[in-house]
Amino acid sequence: MRYSAQHKAQTRERLVKAAGALAKRQGFGTTGVDGLMGAAGLKGSSFYHHFASKGELLKDIIEQEFEGSRLLLIGRQDSSRTQLIKQTKAYLSQEHLDNAEQGVCAAALELRSGPCR
Repeated sequence: MRYSAQHKAQTRERLVKAAGALAKRQGFGTTGVDGLMGAAGLKGSSFYHHFASKGELLKDIIEQEFEGSRLLLIGRQDSSRTQLIKQTKAYLSQEHLDNAEQGVCAAALELRSGPCR
């Protein structure tokens, strides 16, 4: 049975979102295709119906994460230095590390790997 282009696009979007959350929680490189697909409730065997490679999925996850981060930060603009410090501390918080799949990707990367150099 062939699915419509709209259904395929919706499934791909769901995969990117679910795989992104799993990757932030467990790491992308250590999670196999079966695990990434399973996060969206799909079988690993259908992965290549949606992506040419695991790298293509990673590209889509990164694009989605940076767009989400951009939207989160737009709502937190304030010219006050004190407010900026508060926002940065909230952004790089233990809560984001503990719930990485709900936060922005840079916070999880920063807290897991140490300060960026």
